[in-house]
Amino acid sequence: MIRLNKELRDALAAEYVLGTQTLRVRLRMARLIETDEQLADRVRWWETHLDAISDSVSPVPAPPWLWNRIENALKPAQEEESADSRGWWGNVFVWRWTTALAGALALVLALLPAPVPRPDALTAQGGVVLVLTDEDSRTAWLVSRRSANDPIKAQPLNLPVLTEEQAYELWLLPPGAAPLSVGLLDDDERTDLTLDEQLKALVEPGVGMAVSLEPPGGSPTGAPTGPIMFTGSILEL
Repeated sequence: MIRLNKELRDALAAEYVLGTQTLRVRLRMARLIETDEQLADRVRWWETHLDAISDSVSPVPAPPWLWNRIENALKPAQEEESADSRGWWGNVFVWRWTTALAGALALVLALLPAPVPRPDALTAQGGVVLVLTDEDSRTAWLVSRRSANDPIKAQPLNLPVLTEEQAYELWLLPPGAAPLSVGLLDDDERTDLTLDEQLKALVEPGVGMAVSLEPPGGSPTGAPTGPIMFTGSILEL
C-alpha cells in the first residue's frame, strides 16, 4: 500500500493537474485518486485554483512535431475504418486532442514559460517541483524548475497580505549548511529567479526550501532575520 505524506500528496496532485507527469504515472495517479479521498481533494483544490490561471492565458498552438506524432498514431485506426466512418471518427478524435492539448500546453507554459519544447527537450534533466506550506499545511507557493539550466518559478497562492515594510524571501536549505538566499518573491505574481552555478548544483530532490518574512530589500545579514512562513522539500519532476 502506498503511503503519501501531506507534502508529497499535494505535490503529486499539482503535477497531475498541470499534466507534467508521464503517462504511466498519470494512470497510477488516476487509480490512487479513486481510493485516496485526501488525494482526490487535493486534485480538486488544484483544479479550482489553476483554472483561474488558465483562463487568463492565450491558447498556445501545438508544435508541428506533436501533430506528426498524433497523425502517425491515428493511421492504424484510420486504415481499419471505412471511408465514411473514418472521416467522422477522425475529426472527432482530432478535435478532442486539439482541445486537450491546447488547454494543457497553455497552462503548463503559463506557469513554466519556455520555448516550445523539441522532442529531445522532453528528457531534460534537473526538473523539480515543491509545494511550500505554512505550519498548518496550507499551500502557499508552487515552486518549480523545468530543467537544471532553467530559472526557478515561484507561483504565489492564497498568501497573507504584506505591509510596505515586509517582503518574502526564498531560501535554499542545504543539509548541514547555512540557508542560502535564492531571491525575493513577488506576493502577487509569479517570480522567475535565475540561479548561479552554486545554487543550481544544490537544487536536488530532498533538499528543503523556505520562505521568510524580511524587510523590503531582503535580509540585511545574508541569513533569515524574520519568521519562517513557509517550508517544503524538493521533489523530482
